[in-house]
Amino acid sequence: MATAMQVTTCVKCKKTKSIVTCKGCSKDFCLDHINEHYNELSEQLGKTEDQFNAFKIEIDE
Repeated sequence: MATAMQVTTCVKCKKTKSIVTCKGCSKDFCLDHINEHYNELSEQLGKTEDQFNAFKIEIDE
């Protein structure tokens, strides 16, 4: 009996080469798109930090 092999592809471009799984969201990305994903997450974190700091200043006043 043959078993089916699961092929892992990038969620953005569907390439199968050099796949990296993000530990945060468990999505698979090629090397080109993992960097893009990292930058998107960094931008989101920066916005969250800005909102937190603004909220903290508002509470401290």
